[in-house]
Amino acid sequence: MLTNRNRKQVNRIERQCPEVWIEADNIRLSSERNWDQACYLPVQYWEPIATRFEIDIAHLATLGAWRLTKGIYVTDYSQWTMPAVTRDIQLPLPHWCVYVQTADLFKDDRLGFYATWMVQEVDIDLKLWLLIDHEGRRFTFKQWRPGTNPKDLAPYLSILQAVCNPAINHPQPKIVKSNRQRKFFIPYKPTCCHFM
Repeated sequence: MLTNRNRKQVNRIERQCPEVWIEADNIRLSSERNWDQACYLPVQYWEPIATRFEIDIAHLATLGAWRLTKGIYVTDYSQWTMPAVTRDIQLPLPHWCVYVQTADLFKDDRLGFYATWMVQEVDIDLKLWLLIDHEGRRFTFKQWRPGTNPKDLAPYLSILQAVCNPAINHPQPKIVKSNRQRKFFIPYKPTCCHFM
């Protein structure tokens, strides 16, 4: 089942990089967060972690943001019409990272994709990072800068346009207090969200 696959992807990184999620969350919760809040944590904070553990930064940063809500977006693509997109498309993602199932749309080895807004460092423009999930533990990484021609990324942006609908019941990150410290509550199971 795909939801178990997503959870295993996060757990695999946690086994490979012990304490990595605690370190990232502590930076997010304790820093001034003077970057665009659509981004969970800028690249400048992920880079030293990725280098230390010798792990792909796109994989690390994207799954690190997704695990906070574990939202998986699904639809019946046989009933779905893909809207056109332009360079001016607005994509206010409902939370720091979403996963969208696409196996029934593309009819190839692409099972879905993660999408997250990322900044390189404070005061740098946002870029949309896409981590495309293929069968057999393979990922491909793409990025898009707002205001540029989407080209081959148009299908992904079109899907995200539907996912961003505020009428959907989106899961949200939760912060709890434990031993007088604030920390994120991490859901065990992914939450399925239906979009049209």
